[in-house]
Formats: sequence, C-alpha cells, structure tokens
Amino acid sequence: GATYSYVAGNSNYTWLSNTIDSARAAGIPWVVVGMHKNCITTATKTCEIGADLMNLLLSKGVDLILQSHDHTYQRSKQLSCAVANSYNPSCVVDDGTDDLYMKGAGSVLLISGAFGQSLYNINTTDTEAGYFVKWTGINVNPTYGFTKYIVNSTQISVQFINSSGS
Repeated sequence: GATYSYVAGNSNYTWLSNTIDSARAAGIPWVVVGMHKNCITTATKTCEIGADLMNLLLSKGVDLILQSHDHTYQRSKQLSCAVANSYNPSCVVDDGTDDLYMKGAGSVLLISGAFGQSLYNINTTDTEAGYFVKWTGINVNPTYGFTKYIVNSTQISVQFINSSGS
C-alpha cells in the first residue's frame, strides 16, 4: 500500500541503481524489474513512474521491464532510451518484428494488464506508439489474457495466453 518515489539522487533511486549493478556484478543472467505503473504507452496512462526511473532502467540495460497499469497488452521494441510524449527512432535497437531480441542490446518493456478489468483503448497515433511492436486493447484486436514467462540462464521466453477474444 505504499508509494515510492525514484528521483535521481534520492535513496530509492540509489538503492535500485546499486541493486541492478550488484546483479550484473554477481553474474545474474537476467535483470527484470516489475512495477505497477507505466511511463511510455499507447493507451491512456501518462509517465506515472517519472522520467528519472524510466531513464535509469533503460540506461542500466534492464533486460525486461514489466508493467500493468494500462489495461492492455503492449510489447515494446528493444530500446536503449525512450522519451515520454514523443518518439525517438534512434532509441530503437531492435524493431522486434521477428519476436526475437539479442540479450544485452537494450530493454524490452512489457505491459500486461489485459486480465480481469475492462480493456482500455489503444491509440495507434499516440506519439509513443513508435516504441511498440505489439499491442491489444478494446479497440484493436480485443483480447483478454495473461503473460507466461519461462526463464533460464540463456533465454527468456514470453507468451501471451488469451482467455477470451482473438
């Protein structure tokens, strides 16, 4: 029930930065960060986590960023950076159209909020839409479901399992 702020220089930000560095130093093969709220999205939410936190995760090359606050499914391209409320094509490392990403090349953002609540609209003309390769919402391929993750030392496999819709 608590809310935490991750602003450059504060104790939470420093703790997270150090924890990511420690995971890398320990040889942990995948760094995954999960949170409820979003920053970039093609649906209804704004950058509720703040640009500092989003920039930290991307600059540290977090492999997978899990979010869910927008009641949609969205998978990003592989990113080295991102700017809220705009699209910077130089931030895209891999366009994700083949559903494969190279480990260590950048971060993939996955918004998985399509299970239970009513789906939100996807805005395909949103300024941030260029960061995403896949999406589903109430107005675009409406599908409810959850995301299944299989993780081992060499790969992360992700599959959207639909429970209704296409």
